[in-house]
Amino acid sequence: MSELERSLLRRLRDRDERAFRELIEGHRDRVYNITFRMLGMEYAELWGVAAGIIHTAPYFGPALIAGASLIAAFMQFHSWTHAFLVAGATIVVATLVGMVFATWLASRQTRMNTTASFVGLLFFGWIWGLWGVLLAIPILAIVKAVCDRNENWKAVGELLGR
Repeated sequence: MSELERSLLRRLRDRDERAFRELIEGHRDRVYNITFRMLGMEYAELWGVAAGIIHTAPYFGPALIAGASLIAAFMQFHSWTHAFLVAGATIVVATLVGMVFATWLASRQTRMNTTASFVGLLFFGWIWGLWGVLLAIPILAIVKAVCDRNENWKAVGELLGR
């Protein structure tokens, strides 16, 4: 395969990954909207758009969404059970988007194995807490880059790669 063909394939792959990321980001507010609507919240569309925008702030955004939806659901339903159900549903949506899709996209961007990325997130999160979760993917990407360029560690780089 020529250098031109490799370059074209790389550009197509990058464009597809960008399009998929934009698709997920664009539909996140719809997922929140559907969740709020299924749980009977008033102004579900407004909550969905607000949650989609606020979710972009790492860690603080989903926590703010859960807290605000907890208060709003209690004010609407006058039931702590229903309020915690609504807040829990927002946490489930944030977890799915953040842990599943974001991990998968980060592993594709760094050309790393999805399983290795997920295990790295769990490991570094367990060791260092929030800072470990924030630093796991960059640390693993650095380790993979070093291992790929060192003959003695090529097997580890291959294990971390796809």
